[in-house]
Amino acid sequence: MPLTIRLLTPADVPLMEALLTTFGKAFNDVETYTANRPTSDYLRRLLGGDTFIALAATKDGEVIGGLAAYELRKFEQARSEIYIYDLAVAEGHRREGIATALIESLKAIAAERGAYVIFVQADTGVEDEPAIALYTELGRRESVLHFDISVDRQPTAGTSATGRTQAEPNSLTAAVRRKARADELPRLQEIRQVAFAPIFASFRALLGDELYAIVQAREDAAQSALLDSLLAPGSSWEVYLTEVAGTVVGFVAIQLNRATQVGEIGLNAVHPDYAGQGIGTALYEFALSRMKESGMRAATVATGGDASHAPARRAYRKAGFVAEIPSVWMCRRL
Repeated sequence: MPLTIRLLTPADVPLMEALLTTFGKAFNDVETYTANRPTSDYLRRLLGGDTFIALAATKDGEVIGGLAAYELRKFEQARSEIYIYDLAVAEGHRREGIATALIESLKAIAAERGAYVIFVQADTGVEDEPAIALYTELGRRESVLHFDISVDRQPTAGTSATGRTQAEPNSLTAAVRRKARADELPRLQEIRQVAFAPIFASFRALLGDELYAIVQAREDAAQSALLDSLLAPGSSWEVYLTEVAGTVVGFVAIQLNRATQVGEIGLNAVHPDYAGQGIGTALYEFALSRMKESGMRAATVATGGDASHAPARRAYRKAGFVAEIPSVWMCRRL
């Protein structure tokens, strides 16, 4: 069957739910797009509003891509602009012109609504290069800085907007951050193992079983030994953890180089069961505050450039790490 681009309406909740799943898989961030999925009533209201636009690309009845956008009505003139919030195509259907078709459909909708421009933002990772090339072809590039400003929600009596009562605060507001103890190492190892399992699986898929067995198969054990060393007596690293309701759910290691006045964020992880709740971001902010109060003048962090590290890169950028030096790790069979 040919490709179909459909503007979703309140009657298309199942397609919207399928689109959320497609976004989660395409962005390698399933937790964010599926763990706390809105109710059907919420999605119907969203799709029935006049500021939200959702387009689904389908083949044989399957959602293989789509975009979510917002119409922003301006105040300085009687006009509007369209912001593409998310755009993705399933991995097996890329380079088929689907993203371009989605944007062309959005352009027609924007013209009908009298919008004067469509704009979109893109990350700068290696996996984002195809998107950047597409947007460069279709539009004019501008260099801007993006900032996320957190909202400190103050609970009120009764039920909050999230549906929780005051007696049931969310994980972030209930979190306790403190220095890790050596006897908590088994729990930290458990978190490390489950958090990094998808990354090691991604490495295996990229390298193939044979090459992975030669160059990467021992990395889990090496990472485990590294975590042991971070909490060993005499270690130059400080390890902090986050616990929610008495359960340790994440950790971050930092090193303070007083000679260079540079702090480093090292090994860190959040248990997947608690992902998408801002716990990692709060840990990074805590670590950066610790660096500042210790006289550090700059902070560094290293992460992977592959798709499995995309959530980590987004989290670091959200924490303010905006200066980057791209790096590529390569190997071959001998």
